[in-house]
Amino acid sequence: MGFCYLFAANLFFLNQGSMKSPFLIVVLLSVCLPSFSGCAFLWQKKFRGQSKDASELLLKQSAMSPDSVVIEISQISIPASKVQLLDELWNTLDVTRIDLEQRKVWDRNGLRLATASGRLPNQYQALLNEEIKEEGTAVDSTEPKTAPRRRLQSRSGKPFRIATKSVQPELQWFIEEKDGYRRGNSRSAAQPELMVRSFAKGEGNVRLLLVPEILFGEAKQVVTTANSSLRYEMKRDSISFAELRLDATLALGESLILSASQVGAQDRTFGLGDAFFVNEDGSIRLLVIRIAQTQQDDLFDSGSSNQPLESITD
Repeated sequence: MGFCYLFAANLFFLNQGSMKSPFLIVVLLSVCLPSFSGCAFLWQKKFRGQSKDASELLLKQSAMSPDSVVIEISQISIPASKVQLLDELWNTLDVTRIDLEQRKVWDRNGLRLATASGRLPNQYQALLNEEIKEEGTAVDSTEPKTAPRRRLQSRSGKPFRIATKSVQPELQWFIEEKDGYRRGNSRSAAQPELMVRSFAKGEGNVRLLLVPEILFGEAKQVVTTANSSLRYEMKRDSISFAELRLDATLALGESLILSASQVGAQDRTFGLGDAFFVNEDGSIRLLVIRIAQTQQDDLFDSGSSNQPLESITD
């Protein structure tokens, strides 16, 4: 190590002083290079003597926050010629996990929802894989689209959005109140989205709060307050359907399934279900929100140390 310091000092004086001899620099390099290699050898020898390798000691893997959950979002388009697949799927799902009054509000507005404890059948997985393949090949398309599958880490109480359709030039909608009264309107450059918040519960379950919204118009700069500070954000005008607010609790590996409901002999869609989940070609979108990872609270698992959890997705 002494040679290393001697080398650095000589280079400094060579650059500062008037003596700039290339021969002296070559001599110093030839003397100090073995010292550098010796230092590296000592470091390697030190790490080899430990129980962990050098990469584990130098770079500690970042831990997931205790109040975070990892959510996997998948969207599947059911072609108009295969809408019977929705009825077949719904017969295998559990609707009793959703509060009855919430289901009634969604049902009269053309929306249906249920929960699933495992992965979807292979035929739906094949449709999803085909959509992901088509999404990857359409690289030259400038039209905004919804992602067939994405994965995000959600902090407790922090909202995130799920777009169920691309931006529509003109989007018509109506909603039916409890007393049967209907109100509706249309908006230009509109996009239906779901505003979602997650809350990690101590026993490992996750509470999801979901509100349908329609965003429209151009984004505008607004001032928001957070943590006693002002922030400038770009936001679009929105219509929130608070009466359709959904409150559901899921366990690890369970999914929330959302789609449009069909009525009549021709499986007609209507209301917000049509506005949120039906494409122009008549295909119906199926939204799957799956709890992929959770972190249990220390109160229930005192031996844990907030280490990252391994993925359980297929």
